[in-house]
Amino acid sequence: MMAMAWLRASGFLLLSLLLARPLCNHLARWLVYLLFGRRSEQQLPKGTSKQSKSNLQVIIAGFPRTGTLSLLLAMETLGFPCFHGMHLKKPTTGNLFIKAFTSGDPKCWEELLDGYAAITDFPGACGYKQLMEIFPNAKIILNIRDPNKW
Repeated sequence: MMAMAWLRASGFLLLSLLLARPLCNHLARWLVYLLFGRRSEQQLPKGTSKQSKSNLQVIIAGFPRTGTLSLLLAMETLGFPCFHGMHLKKPTTGNLFIKAFTSGDPKCWEELLDGYAAITDFPGACGYKQLMEIFPNAKIILNIRDPNKW
């Protein structure tokens, strides 16, 4: 009787541990987004004109911490809604970026960048080769930073 109760409790604990990790990871991503991501996303400027179809015009291929936020502000000021690495804090957007980057499917990239005319920061630095093939008329900006001054 005691062995059965122990076995049942052990099985329940094992099942809980197996299910807890993915569930906790998913919930933690949403919690981080809700607590921090939405606030910082709201601080990002919104594009002046939402485009109906992704028509990427500018690919900023520099790594993060090389002035990408300044370039985002410049693009937004010039009327180019810009996709930044900060947008990846939202789990659904992050998952879509991973799908687009790993598959290289142009439809995934177009869905991700729907309404944006420029891309910068981590997504631009990682996916610039794929983006250059999908959007051959897009202008490329490579921003760099002297590593000795970091």
